[in-house]
Amino acid sequence: MVTTEVITTPTAPVDTTFAAEQVRSTLLPYFVQRTPSNLLPVYKETKRGGNLRLTKVRKISGDVKRLHNDLKAYLDLSEAEITINSVTQNIIAKGDHRDQIIKFLESKNF
Repeated sequence: MVTTEVITTPTAPVDTTFAAEQVRSTLLPYFVQRTPSNLLPVYKETKRGGNLRLTKVRKISGDVKRLHNDLKAYLDLSEAEITINSVTQNIIAKGDHRDQIIKFLESKNF
């Protein structure tokens, strides 16, 4: 008599929270990639001996102009106070807005 034994290996549970966040973030026309240390790429810069404070958002892909407009409305800035660097595709805002921009991006699930 021959018996066959079927061996099944247990599968690891699937993490659905990551997939859900990925779907929500793909609904936006832009994406902000995190750094290797899993932080948002929002940086404070000082120029002119510390008199000029700038906030820079890097690692943007997709519709940079749409993110620019969303940040401009969220921060209540004028067109002259927030610009897009057309070469590097970075967004630069005059003033120290790092915490507010991080809060905005986290609300969009980045």
